[in-house]
Amino acid sequence: MELNSGDWENIYADNSGFVREAVGGPTGGKWHIFVEEAGEYQFTLRRWPEQTGAALGEKYEPSEKSPSNRPKGKQITRGFPTIARAQLAIAGVQAEAPADPKQTGVTLTVKLPAGKTTLKAWFTDAEGKDLCGAFYVTVQKK
Repeated sequence: MELNSGDWENIYADNSGFVREAVGGPTGGKWHIFVEEAGEYQFTLRRWPEQTGAALGEKYEPSEKSPSNRPKGKQITRGFPTIARAQLAIAGVQAEAPADPKQTGVTLTVKLPAGKTTLKAWFTDAEGKDLCGAFYVTVQKK
């Protein structure tokens, strides 16, 4: 299953311009999800869509044809070369893992109960300072 920031609660982040600007503050938004079956799940946290191949710390500028490059639409792309850790909070479980800003994502595995819950995923620097949300999360049951 693929989650993206367009489904965050109370944060409007449904296009690449908002992702480039890192809307949602230093920890991003949260998703409301339903875990159908208890068990171990893998969560791969990304800043950019998987198909771009862009690294976590990259700015990933828009293409020349993008509306973001029009004179009145030029947006600021925020890069986070200091990303050092990935954080995940779901169903009362906190998980974290080292993150390399040159990689495209970070995978964490957690054991979850079945039922309704919320998911929050974000990146921090080496000192633990929150930087930005994980705008894209891939979820797989192990």
